[in-house]
Amino acid sequence: MLGPGCSSIGGGAFTELGPFYPSGDGRGLRKNPMSWNKASNLLFVESPAGVGWSYSNTSSDYNYGDASTGLYIPQLAMALLDHNAKSSGFKFNIKGVAIGNPLLKLDRDVPATYEYFWSHGMISDEIGITIMSECDFEDYTFASPHNESHSCNEAISTANQVVGNYMNNYNVSWKLHKQLRFHT
Repeated sequence: MLGPGCSSIGGGAFTELGPFYPSGDGRGLRKNPMSWNKASNLLFVESPAGVGWSYSNTSSDYNYGDASTGLYIPQLAMALLDHNAKSSGFKFNIKGVAIGNPLLKLDRDVPATYEYFWSHGMISDEIGITIMSECDFEDYTFASPHNESHSCNEAISTANQVVGNYMNNYNVSWKLHKQLRFHT
């Protein structure tokens, strides 16, 4: 669940993809060279009321999260609904659940990342084939891929280096976009 301080304006606009970042002392702004507004229009909204820095005087709840919250937001929603089913007193007024860019299962999410890199020509066939044939992502963790072969770890490391040289995690087509020439 998002709450005060976990804001699309404070988080998204000023720490991730907006046109400016706060300066180190917090008294000014500096340009974000990777801002999304270079490729599209952006509007940051604190919505619905009750999230971020907005407020509400109603009790309806929406559980929102991103990334690793893809694991526990649904579990939290189920726990709240189970409580509601068993309670004759207070009940949570759950209206909805949303997850953006979820991390659901590493054994599926991680290989999908490398399949994407490979299928979009971001890594070579050699690296892609090695990852798909040598890596067993069943018990994979980023910090300790202990069950992976040496060739798998080498291929993943190489892929990350190759892609890391030109890819922005928030906009994988950014460099390509900058190189496109539009004809009118």
